[in-house]
Amino acid sequence: MAKKYYWLKLKTDFFKSLPMKKLRRIAGGDTYTIIYLKLQLLCAEAGDWLYYEGIEDTFAEELAILTDEKVEDVRNAINILYELGLIEVKKYALKAIKIKDPRNRSTKEYKEWRHKVFVRDDYTCQDCEKRGVKLQAHHIKKWAIYPKERYNVNNGITLCVKCHKLRHKGDNLKWQNAGCLQRQ
Repeated sequence: MAKKYYWLKLKTDFFKSLPMKKLRRIAGGDTYTIIYLKLQLLCAEAGDWLYYEGIEDTFAEELAILTDEKVEDVRNAINILYELGLIEVKKYALKAIKIKDPRNRSTKEYKEWRHKVFVRDDYTCQDCEKRGVKLQAHHIKKWAIYPKERYNVNNGITLCVKCHKLRHKGDNLKWQNAGCLQRQ
C-alpha cells in the first residue's frame, strides 16, 4: 500500500498569532500546540471532521489514541482549543480550524453585522469623526480569541481606514497623535 501525505500549510506568523501565543503561555501549552497540529493533520486526512466511533468510553480517549497523547492532555487541549476558536465541536465530531483570517466577508451574517455597526455609528469614524471616507467595522474583542462575540454588534466599532490601521498597530500614542483625532 502506498503512503499518503497530507500537507499542513502554516503561515509564517503561525506562532505569532494571538491564539497561538495565548495557547503556548498557559501551563501545558506546548503539549496542547502539538495536539492541535496533530488534530489538524487528522482532520485533513479524514476530510475535515473527526467522528467519535465509540471504541473508547469518550471522544477524548479515542483522540488520545489517535494522537498518541495522554487522555488528560487531550481533554484539556480540546477545552482550551474550543475556547480559543481553534476547533469546532459537535456532539460526536471535532474539526480543527487552521489559523488564518476566517472572516468571510461575503457571508450574510458578516454583512449584516457590519451594516448594523455602521448604522449604529451613523457611518462616522468613532475615532476621528470623519464622514464620507472609506469605513471599516472593527472588532473590539478580537475575532480569533472571542468567537462567541464575532457577530455581536456591541463588539463592533466604525473606523476609517487610517484609524483602523492604527488600532491594529496597538500603539495608542501614535494613534492619538497621528492627526486622525483632529476634529474637523
